[in-house]
Amino acid sequence: MKARIFILGLLALVAFPALAEGEAVPAGVKFYTDVNARAADEFVYRDVTLANGGELASILGDEANEIDSLVVRGKVNGSDINTMREASLYGKLSVLNLEYAEIESGVIPDDAFFYYDEQFDTGTGYVYSVMLRRVILPDGITEIGDGAFSYATLLETINFPSSLKRIGIGSFDSCWRLNAEKMVLPEGLEEIDDRCFEYCEGLTGEIVLPSTIRRIGVGAFHQCRMSRMNFPASLEEMGEMAFAGTRLEEVNFEGPGNLVFDPDGAQFISCFKLKKMRLPDGVTTLPEDFVSGCEFLENIELPKSLEVIEQTALYQCSGLKSLELPEGLKRIEAGGLEGCSSLTQLVLPSTLEYLGLSSCANMAKLERIYCAALVPPVCEIKDYPAGFPSTAFGVYPESSTSFVIPVYVPRGTAELYRQSLGWGYFNNFVETDDFPTSAISNVTATPQGGDDTIYDLMGRKVLHPIKGHVYIRGGKKYICRDVY
Repeated sequence: MKARIFILGLLALVAFPALAEGEAVPAGVKFYTDVNARAADEFVYRDVTLANGGELASILGDEANEIDSLVVRGKVNGSDINTMREASLYGKLSVLNLEYAEIESGVIPDDAFFYYDEQFDTGTGYVYSVMLRRVILPDGITEIGDGAFSYATLLETINFPSSLKRIGIGSFDSCWRLNAEKMVLPEGLEEIDDRCFEYCEGLTGEIVLPSTIRRIGVGAFHQCRMSRMNFPASLEEMGEMAFAGTRLEEVNFEGPGNLVFDPDGAQFISCFKLKKMRLPDGVTTLPEDFVSGCEFLENIELPKSLEVIEQTALYQCSGLKSLELPEGLKRIEAGGLEGCSSLTQLVLPSTLEYLGLSSCANMAKLERIYCAALVPPVCEIKDYPAGFPSTAFGVYPESSTSFVIPVYVPRGTAELYRQSLGWGYFNNFVETDDFPTSAISNVTATPQGGDDTIYDLMGRKVLHPIKGHVYIRGGKKYICRDVY
């Protein structure tokens, strides 16, 4: 398994643990003002109305840095938002109500409350955070710009207007205190961009995605702590490490759909609480490191459309006690199923063509292998100087995947397997017509004669069966050995 380095970008050069109630601000974050130094009777509230954008600074004047709570009405532009940022960065502003404001272009600007050059000290590594604790956004907002609230480490609550279409790159990156027992994102939202909620460790409850969501970007929820989330059929794209390190317990993708996983993978890597997963039909590739290290994953339902399991996709999923590989699967790349150590039975479909190095290695409890392919799948082999070859099933003869267990293959193919590179290390081949999985159970040889209609496993009529594929004829499943 390769070492994975995740580049967080300029807005995430440092990361700090979540703060408990009453806990001191960590050394990595400094404020220009001491939030605990003022008395309760010094609380300052202002309610202002802007006739034109750009007026806020002159209206607030020297009082800007003394205001704790601010309501802004009327037309607001980028200059006004910068005035709010400065009032929260250099002053005391912690509650900001824009409910009655009209934001220019309907967009919260990029870097609205985090100016990198001003708020990140490259010499010390300190981030100077705004003091915002609560924000109310107005209806009409269609986009929250890139980095808009990055490192707003005291931000606890913010609403998401019903008009919202996109939440930008790193918008809430490292907003540790952002929390909601149930965070419902609005219908109409289409994109949650890269690193959007990364390190939002206060999100420990449920997140509800709308039926309109199309894209979840790279690391969008990386290291969040939510335990529940839905995955609508509208999803078309999911980026690398989108949910890495989260505390999701069950992932159930609605579908079928047009979902494509970023090939860089690791979408659910190291989700240590994940127990169940269902993937939608339409997915053809399980990407690299997809659920790698999810050691408590007990059940994963793979789609019938799956063709490739990429390298280390299910690496070290040691809690899996059964795994149904769909008919149509062609390749399992290096380390694809390595370390699935609780499996007692491995059933490989008739369509399988290739097994990568160590793809089925370190399965200590494996008692039997079934392979329904009439032509033995190609097994990658690497020879080591000591003379111990590494195969798809581990290093011979010392692999924890035993080479003395029975390997069940279609009738008439045992000798082919014995002579095939990688398979020949096994010494107990058993020919059979019966393969124990719902995808290829009761497999028989091609019937000779007769004119029974032939169907594929989806129930569709087949006029030209392909040799080596599994079909239904006469109510039974069989492997086609003849070309019609």
